[in-house]
Amino acid sequence: MLHFLPSWFQGILSTFLVVLNTMICGTLVTVMVPLKMIFPWRKWRNFWTKVMLGIGSLFIWINKGIFLLVHRVVWEISGLKKLDLNRQYLVLSNHQSSVDIPVIQGMFHKVIPFPRFFIKQQLLWVPFLGLALWALDMPVMKRYSKSKLKKRPDLRGKDLERSRKACEQLRDQPLTLLNFVEGTRFDPSKHNDQNSPFQYLLRPKSGGIHTVLQALGD
Repeated sequence: MLHFLPSWFQGILSTFLVVLNTMICGTLVTVMVPLKMIFPWRKWRNFWTKVMLGIGSLFIWINKGIFLLVHRVVWEISGLKKLDLNRQYLVLSNHQSSVDIPVIQGMFHKVIPFPRFFIKQQLLWVPFLGLALWALDMPVMKRYSKSKLKKRPDLRGKDLERSRKACEQLRDQPLTLLNFVEGTRFDPSKHNDQNSPFQYLLRPKSGGIHTVLQALGD
């Protein structure tokens, strides 16, 4: 509908609308966190988790509408009819841009369970977003630099162990886990530094996938 606008303005407009959507939906989920945590009863917490996931689904639907409204995008997707909302899925993807997550969420919206993905611990401190991501049971990763691991070798493997425990908490429910197997966003300098054998991909990191499959079992 707004495809006639200059491309630079389309980018600004869609970014503004997505940020606004994030602030509103993130605030709604954050407000519900105390309601969810006030009682330890499992049924009570499961109820509020479902409400929060409903808001998360609304967030995805609005983002999908924003992209259709502002940009002339045509997706070529096959095989969606074989998927099931009541099963568990591990979605593997390359990582090219900042819109990868909303694009993947939009493609699979109402086709497979609400997608969860690994987040860096620093994201928990982002206003309107951090607490909402935690409340939606996103697995949190705390990565350590090479210099930190050199000083503290006992920390090696702690991030994978934390991921395993996070996945175990989700194993008894319909679930989609999104994993960017490259571990970081692609750019030519990283590609050259890694001497990757793949033309458009960085070297995949198998540790995260192995951890997820172990935690989720069959």
